[in-house]
Amino acid sequence: MKYYQNTFDFKIDQPCAISLGKFDGLHIGHKSLMEQLLLAKERGLYNAALTFSVPPNALDGKECKVLSTRREKERIFTLAGLDALIEMPFDETIKSMDPKSFLLFLKERIDVRLIVCGTDFRFGHKRAGDVNTLKKYEKELGYTSIIVEKIQYEGKDISSTRIRGCVERGEIEQANRLLGYPYFITGEVLHGEGRGHKEGIPTVNLFPGPEKLLPKNGVDFSKVNIGENCYTGITNIGRKPTAGDFPVGVETHILDYDGDVYGEEVTVSLFHFHRPEKRFDSFELLKAQIGQDIAQCRDWFLDFSE
Repeated sequence: MKYYQNTFDFKIDQPCAISLGKFDGLHIGHKSLMEQLLLAKERGLYNAALTFSVPPNALDGKECKVLSTRREKERIFTLAGLDALIEMPFDETIKSMDPKSFLLFLKERIDVRLIVCGTDFRFGHKRAGDVNTLKKYEKELGYTSIIVEKIQYEGKDISSTRIRGCVERGEIEQANRLLGYPYFITGEVLHGEGRGHKEGIPTVNLFPGPEKLLPKNGVDFSKVNIGENCYTGITNIGRKPTAGDFPVGVETHILDYDGDVYGEEVTVSLFHFHRPEKRFDSFELLKAQIGQDIAQCRDWFLDFSE
């Protein structure tokens, strides 16, 4: 997949189907958009998703952390089968464009034949454009549009905002149901303070960028992808209060694994929030608790796989 990051320097000359949206994560609702793109691909159209390089709520003048970093987004959209992911800067020029000017701007860079979006899609200056605007300019600008209804779960719309709330509250299993895949954190393994190795419980440490949304501090049952291999793990998200007061990080003990992965990129997928992070009075007590966590983690995944 071709990934255009934070740039207007892109050109797609072949007939193309595009989906427009914020695309933080690629949840079950988004996948209904991707299905339309893949159907178009079967008809010979190049397909692409188009979004902006700023965090999703920044489009609405708010700030929020993201479900997926650029590195993670590239992986998600590649697995979805897209030909291209385009991230444009959300600068003053784009902000000031009226809806038709924005569509003309796209047509200059992409041979758009099909536009796919959700019913709530808005675009153009002060969000003046909507799905009716897309329909209005179809004949003039030479494309057709498909408007996909929102997907619901338990009577409520599936949205990235809803999923972010689940993650923040540590409701990992619910977040995973809405996403359609386990919530994951990808990053390079960095050196920690080394205490885990000394205590016989080696860990791998990830420090995702400040834009990445992490669940509330605590211990999660996880799976860890290293290259082509997948291992079970217990992951602590937080400041490691027994060892001191560190920046919030992602520390994972990989069960039945003793390899050296420093400097490698790994993916930690979260499956179940087990317990809050806490400070123990000694490392001996912490080790005893981790032993219990490991046993419960093994049992949980045995039940999960049945």
